[in-house]
Amino acid sequence: MRRFHTVIPFLFVLSACGATMPLSTNEPATFTPVIWKENTPVATRAADQQACYLAAVGAGPFTTQEELAELVALADQDVNRKKAFVDRCMSNKGYTVTEGRVCTARDRARGRLVQGSATDNLPPLSSVSCFDPQAGGFVVT
Repeated sequence: MRRFHTVIPFLFVLSACGATMPLSTNEPATFTPVIWKENTPVATRAADQQACYLAAVGAGPFTTQEELAELVALADQDVNRKKAFVDRCMSNKGYTVTEGRVCTARDRARGRLVQGSATDNLPPLSSVSCFDPQAGGFVVT
């Protein structure tokens, strides 16, 4: 019998799905959800987000993979409630929960793309000009 911790990385990858795709330069600005805490390691943010997600679906330390699948299916019936719980949980941990503008090709050409896995600590949010969900990163100028 496998424990839920074997699916945690998989759940985090799924939580990134559904982000808005980058735009062409002729389209109006689109926004994507952003959870940010300056000087926080990306791995720490991911672990905090996973913990909040597991709490949102009601998983405990001894939840089996089968039970977790059932909990996730039930929670998916009320996506807005689950998102609100995770956002509140992350906010309680000191994160800024907001939206950021999705990068255009022009934005990427004017700044430097930093992929989330390529940075140890998150820079100040004020230094980020836009977010690129497709590349899993953000542009700083």
